[in-house]
Order: sequence, then C-alpha cells, then structure tokens
Amino acid sequence: MSSNILQAEDTVGKDNFSIIIIDPDPDSINRIMKALSAPHYTLRPSTSMDFAIRSATVSPPDLIIANSKLYLSDSQGGQPQHISNATAMLLQTIMDNPVTKSVPVIVISESAGKDTGDGMYGATVEFLSPDFTNEELGRLVSSFLGVSNDHKVAGPAILVVDDDAALVELIQELIRLLGYKTRGATSPQEALSIFKANPDSIDLLITDQTMPGMNGITLAREVHSIRGNLPVVLLSGYDSVNENTGDTTEHIAAFLQKPVMQKDLDRIIREVLED
Repeated sequence: MSSNILQAEDTVGKDNFSIIIIDPDPDSINRIMKALSAPHYTLRPSTSMDFAIRSATVSPPDLIIANSKLYLSDSQGGQPQHISNATAMLLQTIMDNPVTKSVPVIVISESAGKDTGDGMYGATVEFLSPDFTNEELGRLVSSFLGVSNDHKVAGPAILVVDDDAALVELIQELIRLLGYKTRGATSPQEALSIFKANPDSIDLLITDQTMPGMNGITLAREVHSIRGNLPVVLLSGYDSVNENTGDTTEHIAAFLQKPVMQKDLDRIIREVLED
C-alpha cells in the first residue's frame, strides 16, 4: 500500500545534493527524510548540532535543515545540554563555522517568521513551522537547490465522493492543506467512472454513506470488486451506519463523522494509509 508521505522529486536529473538534517527527535528526522526520499538527495541525519557541524567539515552540505530545539555540548563537561527554541544560537553556530556559514538553512522553529537578531552574515535562511506539510518542505528544498521550476510532488491521491458539491470542495481543500493530491466526485457513478479509468491512480476513497442511487458501502463493494485492497473511509452524519439498512461494513477501513474536522481527517488518513 502506498505510503502517506509525499516525495519531493527533481525531474532535471542533476547530481545528488547533500542535505544535513539536524534534529534531536528521531521521529522528526524520519518525517523529514521520508518527505525528501527522492534518490538524488543524500540525507545525513544527526541528533546533535555539534556532530553535524563536524560532519560538515568532511563533506560540505548543499543545504541544512535544522530544528531550533537542539542539543549542544556543554562547554564545561561536554555533556549534552538541551537548548529550547534556540533559533538565534543555532544560526550563530552554523554561520560561525567556515564550512557552513554560506550554506542555506531551513529552520523548523516554534518562532517561525520572528526576528532572530543580527549576526547572520548574509546567509540565506528560511523558517518552517513544526506542522509543515511535506509539499511545503519539498518546495523550499527544491527552491534552495535551484530546481524549483522542475519540482513536483508525487504521493497518495484521495478520491472524495459526496452528493453535496460544496462539501466535496471543502474536504478537498482540507486534504490539499494536509499535503495530499485529491480528486472529487458528486455521485457514486462519477466516482466509479474515475476509478475504473485508472484504478491504480487512487490510493484512498472517502465517500459519503447516504447518496442517491448508491450508498457509500455499496460503492466500496463495487471498487473492491476491481481492486480489493483499496482503503475506504465512510463519511456519515451518524455515529455508526444504520443497522436497519442490512449493509455490512467489511469493505470499510474507517469511519469519519460529519461535520468533518481537519484534525480528524488528518488522523484517519494517516492511520488508514499506514495500516
């Protein structure tokens, strides 16, 4: 099953770019690495800035992506010391190093967009909030590496089906803000037509339960007759499917109750695609 992480791809075919990722949280590093998993990127993760800077002196990077919450060595005992939101200190350390001072930097920072003071030595710095989308990160990275005009995002495509066109547009917009590709249909018949045209182009189906002519569970059954492993999320205005319909939920991977909230949509999409 497709991963829920988008991939930033360079279609130019240039030489590999070296990117140092500095973050004290391995999970955060993993998220960044998955977002930049195109084969032309050489990714060098580090949980401490000191180690990353030492590594840079051996092989200078083309770009640095760093979290402002870092571990720096204590000048007295050499023990790791956590510095919270140390954006200015992070940039100062990077810019003071002869090897990295001219390297562009993307800072993942709680204080994204705020003034971090002087002493940046003219370096190119971009701030990214902790809840960045993979598309946003890919766009920034490709821009710094000079491939912004040839950058594309490839990843899961989500088909949204509801007979309420306004609701389809709303859910699609929420999905785009989460960094996914999406297509919309305002009837089960239209959704089936889209799916049958290219079954492998859809990675997730989100469908309303109550629609004219065919309900969501029947639609799930139809698409599973073509591709049985497609995950289906059922939208409903009720807590559960009405048992009086006689429908079974064997074709449904998850339920999402209306009105749809973005945080719930994000959670459900991740859970279903990672299953």
